[in-house]
Amino acid sequence: MPYGDDKHKRIYEALVNTLGEDYVEDDPAVVEAFYRDYYSYVSMLPPRVEFWVLPGSTEDVRAIYRLANRLDFPTSVSSTGLLLATCSALPGYPYWCFIDPKRMNRFWIDPENMYAVTEPYVTIAQLQSETMKYGLFAGVTGAGSQGSALATHLGANTQWTGWRTGRGRSLLGFEWVLPTGEIVRTGSLATGKEEYWWGEGPGFDSHGLWRAGALGPMGAFGTVTKAAVKLFPWPGPKIIPTEGVQPEKKSVLPRDTFRTFVYSYPSLEACVEVIRELAIAEIGAVASQSNVMELLMLATGSREEFWKKWHEPYWQEQIHHGGHMVMMTLWAYAGPKQMAYEEQVLKQIADEYGGKPIDEREMEWLHDSLTASAVRDTHRGRYMRLGPLSGTGGACDSLYDAIRSIKEGWRLKKLLTPPMGDGGLYDMGNENHKMWLADYGRIVTTAVGAFGDKTVEFEMWFAKNVMPHVVKYNNENHIFSANDPFDASLTGHKYANIHRYIAAIKKDLDPKNIASPGRLVNMKNMEKMAAQQAAT
Repeated sequence: MPYGDDKHKRIYEALVNTLGEDYVEDDPAVVEAFYRDYYSYVSMLPPRVEFWVLPGSTEDVRAIYRLANRLDFPTSVSSTGLLLATCSALPGYPYWCFIDPKRMNRFWIDPENMYAVTEPYVTIAQLQSETMKYGLFAGVTGAGSQGSALATHLGANTQWTGWRTGRGRSLLGFEWVLPTGEIVRTGSLATGKEEYWWGEGPGFDSHGLWRAGALGPMGAFGTVTKAAVKLFPWPGPKIIPTEGVQPEKKSVLPRDTFRTFVYSYPSLEACVEVIRELAIAEIGAVASQSNVMELLMLATGSREEFWKKWHEPYWQEQIHHGGHMVMMTLWAYAGPKQMAYEEQVLKQIADEYGGKPIDEREMEWLHDSLTASAVRDTHRGRYMRLGPLSGTGGACDSLYDAIRSIKEGWRLKKLLTPPMGDGGLYDMGNENHKMWLADYGRIVTTAVGAFGDKTVEFEMWFAKNVMPHVVKYNNENHIFSANDPFDASLTGHKYANIHRYIAAIKKDLDPKNIASPGRLVNMKNMEKMAAQQAAT
């Protein structure tokens, strides 16, 4: 990278004049200190960004984009810095500027209209702590409550409570800085008033641009600096009860209001039928089709405890001769009578499809951790350093399509094991799988996971071997996902030339291609393709 050349100096001086010296950094050693990720190999990939900037407001973000257009340098943005592969610098784009919004950490709550307005760096835990005081609740994603509340709702919006609260239904009005520096205000904000209570109506809307796949546009369409998120009724205490210090911290919610049940079923197909019946009954606040790995991971406090439980005969039996489990947490919004009714319905449906409650002693040990995780997920497996969770890809579709997706995941896992999955670490069985459920089972996100070594070598092997299989499968089965290769121009021609539509939107919103260039759709590649087509 051309550190120290005349253009670098001009960009640095312009950024300092705009934000102040304390909020602009170009020292390679300091930039390296910022650069970390839970995938270790990502942290080793060149190149590095040249500038790290910390805006404090929407106007600051706007000014950065205007400078980028005038001085011609690329930018990317992240709410918390997690998953740097989606926002770090790419080869072929010098003078890269990373926008880090950690100073944008303000939020406020409108309890009467049941929404909160949040900036990018506000965590789910922070937001929940205050909303619960009003008897309201903001959903938490499985990535943990330390994640950005804005990013969670803006992106996939996959939440533990999505069974009841839905997926992608919580985003209301938001403030959006385009790569040109223009500001767009959506929903009720479009009236010119500071009112965030409404998103957009039926049909096409701008929110769809931000929900393109699990990762969204990855900064290619600019930055959302404020967003309103819908809040839901909370039947629990105003302050979450906790005692102890992690990893020994415990949180016990009152069982007359919150109760969790786990049933084991004879097959994946039986799980799907059970979920369908539970959806018709519309009971429960949290439901997921789960597995032994996840249950133990959420309840154990150390690697030693995890492995001890894993090798116990009961769980080994579930791993190899069962493991098709459905977890449901009932929230008694209307009191104990509702709890009794929903528990009876759950048991009746489970009996009809051959479900057996897991061992009573094991359920008692699991109960409080599973119940609390749905409210304030800690993603404990990451902090126990069990190894990276290596997914084999999955679909977000219907309940019945989930069967196809999961079985394809089993096939791929078997093909690549070892070193994935059972390769030397432990035997996790052939049929480990999970379904995230939303909208009473109408939306299902599937996953087949495995543990691997927390090493650069394993993670590079995974990126080079697993992901190509997933992309190949998607192509052969006409499943479009721009997020697999991070570039729609590579596969869009197979899907009604969707890459051309994405590129047209990108061109209108970002004519100079300064916002996360190379991601979502590679405009350089699109230009080459257009030239080749014109030549023929």
